[in-house]
Amino acid sequence: MKYLVVILLALSAYCTTTAMLQLFTMSYESVEIPIVISGTLAYAEAKAQLVGYYVAAVLFLVLFVILDVYLFAWYHQLRKKKRDTLNIGTVQPPCILYLRSFVDDLKTRKKIAHYIDFRSEEEILVEVLSDIAPVYAIGDPRDKRLPHGASRIYVDDEHWKETVVEVAQKSVAVVLRLGKTDSFWWEVEMALKNIPLQKLLFVVPESKTFGNVALLYKILLDHGIDIRHLDIQIGKKRSGSISSILYFDHDGVAQTAEVVIPRFTRFFISYEHILRNTLSGFRAKYGLSTKRMLKVRVARVLQVLVLTFILFIAGSSCFRDYVALKYQMPYELVEQCVQDSTFIEKYSHEINGTNLVWSLVEAKKGVYALEDEDFLSLLAIEAEVIQQVSRDELEQMNAEPQNLLLLIKKYLPDAYMSYVNLLAQAAVLSVHYPDEVGRLIQAYQESAEFLPDWVNVLFAETESMPSDEAVQRFYESLRGHWEDDGFADIMKIVLSQTIGIYFAGGS
Repeated sequence: MKYLVVILLALSAYCTTTAMLQLFTMSYESVEIPIVISGTLAYAEAKAQLVGYYVAAVLFLVLFVILDVYLFAWYHQLRKKKRDTLNIGTVQPPCILYLRSFVDDLKTRKKIAHYIDFRSEEEILVEVLSDIAPVYAIGDPRDKRLPHGASRIYVDDEHWKETVVEVAQKSVAVVLRLGKTDSFWWEVEMALKNIPLQKLLFVVPESKTFGNVALLYKILLDHGIDIRHLDIQIGKKRSGSISSILYFDHDGVAQTAEVVIPRFTRFFISYEHILRNTLSGFRAKYGLSTKRMLKVRVARVLQVLVLTFILFIAGSSCFRDYVALKYQMPYELVEQCVQDSTFIEKYSHEINGTNLVWSLVEAKKGVYALEDEDFLSLLAIEAEVIQQVSRDELEQMNAEPQNLLLLIKKYLPDAYMSYVNLLAQAAVLSVHYPDEVGRLIQAYQESAEFLPDWVNVLFAETESMPSDEAVQRFYESLRGHWEDDGFADIMKIVLSQTIGIYFAGGS
């Protein structure tokens, strides 16, 4: 089993390292952003995949770190030798006697509810007490195997009482975990009669009733012990089953301490640290350190810093890629336009989304000044891509000025740069000759009466259609008239009606 755990630990550590490297790689390398149009189903899916990619990276890292700690604790547990089985003759002082009801063993042998520690509650309590002396307990005859924790002394029913008395008298401390059995309360009476109060430590487990504590109070009163200032807690804890402790100082005055498990500190404060802190007053009587726990505020700050760092790396990278997804800009057009000095003079030299809009606005006007062959090349590319786009992409095509460019880049990548070059040429013409372009557009707009009949029929057919269906129907009809005489001029007249701007006099 130990070797299997080692193999699993090595695999988990490898996965943790890979997840960590992946997270740091994502911080300076963007994921591949698909070409999608905002408002479409493909955009929503791409956004969900992008967010899921980073969330998964963080979750995998956290899960593998927890798994690493868990497997390491398990490996540490397997390497640890169980305490010896002893007889009364081998018990030598100094030692500590741990007394409890056997029925409570099922509870104290469970792994505590603390994911960074694989030990049972008894093991951790024994670990803390072992700083004072080795810990021994009377073994339950029903044990099928030797448990972890205190070393067991197995005796028969006839001799267990005298064994308890003998070991208790040898011990530097006697620890009693409150229970319900008559045998346990005999042990309490024995300890109060035969052992100095300064050596006694009562462990009070959580409980739904105050019965055991009330009985303990009664027995203490019967032995003349002042209990007026005692404040024993029995509330349920988030880890372990111990709620509080009761011990006596050097003057025999009863003292209590509650097991305080602060929230949001588990990465840096273990259950062992918590028990050491709870037992600080008892441990001080033996010259041991009173506190060995990181300050709660410091632990929380460290935990917040670690989580914040991981979330910042993932969050900043995710935000960067989300922005890249949301604001996809075909800057190739701007790069072409800003090479022209007149364009720079009018719109500055910076390459950004605003310059893209300016470039497209100028190109939309300048296409009317292109040669018929170039104008038809643009029109052919647009017609071809519109036949391939999905319905929701078509609906969003005119929502943003760059959408048509993005669709051409997505569906016709081979024709994309040719399209960009023609647009850049048209934009530069519009900037250089604004008056001529304005007059040319106005002339086309005023020539609508010369449109052939097939165009008027097409307008009548598409008038009542939804906009996306009308666009597709319009471009489908162009295929049958591409070879018509003056087709370029016909299309310039038709498209000039959609500009909605008159440029007479260069305005």
